[in-house]
Amino acid sequence: MAKHSKPISERKLSWHVEQADSCLVPHGDTPISGTQSRKNKKPAEEPLDPEEERQTKRLRLDTEMDTDFIEPLGVLKGFDGPNAGNKLMMKNSANEDIHNLSDNVNQNTSKETAIEKGGTNQNPPQDPAAGVPDHIKVHVPKLKERLQMQYDQSDRTVPPELQILNECTPSQLEGLCSLLQLSECPENELLQFCTWLVALSPDLSYSSTAVLVAKLFLPRVLLLTEPASWTLTTALMVFSSKYTRSVCCTLISSILQAPGKGHEQIKIVCKLIEECLEPEYVRLVFRHITEVAWSEDILTILHSLLGRQVELSTEIFNVLVLNLCHMAPECASSMHYAKLLLAVLTKYQKSITLAHQQRLSCALDLNKTLLKKSLQIALKRVASG
Repeated sequence: MAKHSKPISERKLSWHVEQADSCLVPHGDTPISGTQSRKNKKPAEEPLDPEEERQTKRLRLDTEMDTDFIEPLGVLKGFDGPNAGNKLMMKNSANEDIHNLSDNVNQNTSKETAIEKGGTNQNPPQDPAAGVPDHIKVHVPKLKERLQMQYDQSDRTVPPELQILNECTPSQLEGLCSLLQLSECPENELLQFCTWLVALSPDLSYSSTAVLVAKLFLPRVLLLTEPASWTLTTALMVFSSKYTRSVCCTLISSILQAPGKGHEQIKIVCKLIEECLEPEYVRLVFRHITEVAWSEDILTILHSLLGRQVELSTEIFNVLVLNLCHMAPECASSMHYAKLLLAVLTKYQKSITLAHQQRLSCALDLNKTLLKKSLQIALKRVASG
């Protein structure tokens, strides 16, 4: 028991030590936990009252999971340091560009905040617009004029001046967006601009569209306190139809990491998942969601993800089950959580291993909702299948 009395900050040091975990091993014998070993040695005891029995189950679940798999526990306890989101479970070199991009977006946001607050930086950041070459700046007045004109949305004729976007480096494009005031422009102008962007040929690079997402949508969406307008939502959906990866890695990833995300931000993410993302991008969002601390908001997004019923890798599904099991004590009375567990047990029945069943059984023992019996029946069906 002394092992589990260590502060969480100390346990964080062991994240990088690989430990055997039955949930990550699809075959072979399941290791006998310390709890099971002690069961064999203890003499029979008097029956516990209901409250003591519930506490025993809670301790058993915490002990088994904490011993077998340290990393998800670190995430769920929510190490609130500034870099917590970068020390998480999924280690995949193919995602390095995603993490780097998210870091860049966060760093830019921090710089802008420091400027607004009148920071005492001895070398204040240079205005992005200052780095825009003259041969690009010359197109700004005409582009502003075109944006302010009324257009038929069915007309996707791209203004010739917009071809300059393909000549910009990402930093130059950031400056051009500032000159055009795209972060503050009226939403009807935003929709028109996005209509042109998806019709532009050749296609813009990933780095360029990531800058555009950060400038066109991220500030607007993060500041939402009421439902997004039809115009803003349509502009985002139009842009996402062609440049989905940039939306996932810049907008959705940033919303997931935002400490102050609210109902409206979650609604935007769920709408994109349900109506816009192809299966490969649904899996990408799953990967992002395994890298943040989970809360009721994240459960809402998980419902939308599971509703798409895309095939998940063993790695991602393991993390999904482990995190859900770790949430069992704190979400014992949550119908939202219970419905999510039921979705996993019914929609991903073939992916659930014996090790998963053992963990899920412990989690269901703690459940106090009206769905507990349905959950136990669903788990028995998995076991009999």
